[in-house]
Amino acid sequence: MLNHLGSLPESQIAHIQALDVGADELLLEFDDVMNTARAHRYEESLPEEDFKLLQKIDSAADAVASAGVDIWSEESLRRAPEWEALRKAARFTRCTLKESWDISDDPS
Repeated sequence: MLNHLGSLPESQIAHIQALDVGADELLLEFDDVMNTARAHRYEESLPEEDFKLLQKIDSAADAVASAGVDIWSEESLRRAPEWEALRKAARFTRCTLKESWDISDDPS
């Protein structure tokens, strides 16, 4: 999931087109991750540092969701600074968590 969220816009567009969904699906997929992370944090099975990294992505996702209706277009996915900030946060988190979470390079 972090692979898709942090990938280049054209890869994100290919992903949502393959699923036949809109750009909001990228945020919905991450929302599932955050819900699971909150549960694991509550159970103290997720380190606080890892959760804070995910919260940075969540904040960037909130900025995308708050940007208005035009943010959901493929053109916005390519060019909007909110999407780029989200991709950057996802890439940083993915790189940071790659070893401890055994994240593969496979974008699926």
